[in-house]
Amino acid sequence: MKKNIVLCGFMGSGKTTVGTLLAERLSARFFDTDQLIEQAMGFTVPEIFDKLGEPRFRAAETAAIRKLAEKSWFVAALGGGAICDHKNVRVLKKTGVLVYLRVSLATALRRISGGEGRPLALKGREETERLFWERQPVYEAAADIAINADGEAGQVAEEVLYALRERCGSEITLKGEERA
Repeated sequence: MKKNIVLCGFMGSGKTTVGTLLAERLSARFFDTDQLIEQAMGFTVPEIFDKLGEPRFRAAETAAIRKLAEKSWFVAALGGGAICDHKNVRVLKKTGVLVYLRVSLATALRRISGGEGRPLALKGREETERLFWERQPVYEAAADIAINADGEAGQVAEEVLYALRERCGSEITLKGEERA
């Protein structure tokens, strides 16, 4: 059985961009949990935070992750806080490999400037920095693989593929490759 690939990391780490590239290279389906939540609830992530609050968003996130984990052969990009709930980690690790896209604080801040679609980034730089440092050990502890994601998305995707092949061997085949 092929392992699912689940990308975690802070806002701006490139989970969606890298995940889309990986899914294409692996001929896998791509899911973004924030998009799944938006589809299920009929609101954008900022609207959910604004109208219903973060606890309701986190409950919807857990429900989306549980539903996602029932699928097979996919690449998923998690919201930045999804890994903070150990139940989500446990569910995802049953059929997947958790890949932490590690970025520097400077890279994260540069990439999320503007804050569109990122309600927690709108709370200001000090709060964003606090979240960044608070979540780093959580990501490290949850991850099966950690990759430096400060660089260009295509190169990061290649590094993820290399690390996945090292860890999972023949379970990871690229589009057009024959299985060993």
